[in-house]
Amino acid sequence: MAEYKNTDRFVRTSKEIDPNIHKPEHIRRWSWIGKEGKTFSEITAPDSEYRKTLVDDRNYQGNHSKIGHHLTYDIEQIEMIKRVQKNKEELVFGHIEGVKVGQIFASREELAASGIHAPPMNGIWGREDEGSSSIVISGGYEDDIDNLDYILYTGQGGQDAPGGKQVSDQEFTRGNKGLLLSKEYNLPVRVTRGFQVEYGPDEGYRYDGLYYVTLCERVIGKSGHFVCRFHLKSEKTLGEIEDSLEGTLPESYEKTDRTETTVSKIKRSIKLREKIKKMYDHKCQVCGIYLEKPNGAIAIGAHIKGLGKPHNGPDAINNMLCLCPNHHDQFDALSFYIESSNMEIVGLDDFKNKKLFTIPKHKIDTEFLDYQKDRYELINGKKS
Repeated sequence: MAEYKNTDRFVRTSKEIDPNIHKPEHIRRWSWIGKEGKTFSEITAPDSEYRKTLVDDRNYQGNHSKIGHHLTYDIEQIEMIKRVQKNKEELVFGHIEGVKVGQIFASREELAASGIHAPPMNGIWGREDEGSSSIVISGGYEDDIDNLDYILYTGQGGQDAPGGKQVSDQEFTRGNKGLLLSKEYNLPVRVTRGFQVEYGPDEGYRYDGLYYVTLCERVIGKSGHFVCRFHLKSEKTLGEIEDSLEGTLPESYEKTDRTETTVSKIKRSIKLREKIKKMYDHKCQVCGIYLEKPNGAIAIGAHIKGLGKPHNGPDAINNMLCLCPNHHDQFDALSFYIESSNMEIVGLDDFKNKKLFTIPKHKIDTEFLDYQKDRYELINGKKS
């Protein structure tokens, strides 16, 4: 017998009444549940009409569990009632209690039972109105890139079969929309790698810890269709990941040579960001606003072509702008771009026909502006 939860909802079907098959009590239950439906808690309530139809049933005798038995019979045999809403399983963001990073599961069924990733096939576990809490990397999309600490992950949809050829465009719906919310609200995403991918285990599926979505974009993929891409960064350093997955990585994997280059790069980046802000007196080059705060002002030294993978832009003044927080977020979200030929701001209605403010000593490399323009046109569907 199926197990029901109090919030499960049931409605009557449109099945034609047949007095030769449907007893009066069946018809009575069918009529009471109605088109609007009833929840299981309403059906099992002490004074429910459903209970009243069972009083003459010698197997019932007030037994609560027998209500579920009859309900299943009405659904599967009589086909006069159907369940239309199951109680949604709660999404948990973050680690699952009792599961360790590096733990291997023999199958997707075992992975689901652990609470790490419930869907038996889908690579994304999420909802459009809550976010996405988990992804599985199993080699199903040709546009994926995996560098252990950094993942370029292709969203769901548009394939002729699971793991097959991309035959249509993807949209920011379902789990893809969920990952957008995970980015917006900085929600952790559990990552599991399957045996099918380069850095996965020899067999089964391995839980590899928490990652955060740093960028979402919609671009033309290798098959010529739009795909939703998500940039995910591990909460751990590459060295920490290697240590936690030791013994489960391929024998051919060579650990990264750990140097201090990352630290020195961060120091240079801070220095340059402060420099670009001082060049413009902490005023936004788009709106000209100066946001005052105690002992200073709020401004962001923003890179035009992003640092790191997959953009690999340089950490240089000619690749930077001074922006207020709002226009920095819009710039990163590809809400607008700067036309390299005349510095016109394109995409913001409030700044139509207006130009980016620049000073002579700030020589912006137009190559980086054109790169941003190309990305803007791709994600906004203005470029084939």
